[in-house]
Amino acid sequence: MKHSTRKRSSFHSRALEKTNSPSRTEISMVNTTDSRSVMCRSCDTVVAFDKSLSGTMQLCPHCDARILVPSGNASSQKFCVGCGNSIHKSANQCPKCGAWQRDSTDGTHSRVVGFLLAFFLGGLGIHKFYLGHPVAGVVYLVLFVTGPIFVFLPNIIIGVICLVESIMYLTCKDDGDFTRRYGPHGTGSD
Repeated sequence: MKHSTRKRSSFHSRALEKTNSPSRTEISMVNTTDSRSVMCRSCDTVVAFDKSLSGTMQLCPHCDARILVPSGNASSQKFCVGCGNSIHKSANQCPKCGAWQRDSTDGTHSRVVGFLLAFFLGGLGIHKFYLGHPVAGVVYLVLFVTGPIFVFLPNIIIGVICLVESIMYLTCKDDGDFTRRYGPHGTGSD
């Protein structure tokens, strides 16, 4: 969505007056130890601003979107993977949008181990416990134990599901992708 040139230049002149900076180019090209890096949510570019601009609204030099320059220690900040908001580097979840951060897992799970557990011990739900889904693991285990009561039909269904899951685990690009998809906060099926 484009803003009119009049609004853009009006906001731009107010931002420059507030920061006493001579030009927008100078604001965005500062890249020293006295700078703050900010990711623009509109165009996904990282822009560096002078530390003296901390806590002020500035314009992105690429798309003219408004950017809030974070205050505080820049080395203790990272960008949210969901909304681009500046958050503390140890945060597991963004307080603004609620998105789980990619590096928030306690470790990376191996897709080969996930495959082997799902393929050989899937009926017991061991792979679900390994991936941090204990409720699903208990459901698999209960269905496995009660299977003989229902002429092994639940065991056959769970066996097919585990075969499909084991193949899905192997199709991940790498262990990091596997953990993001199927780990404790992943988007895969539970």
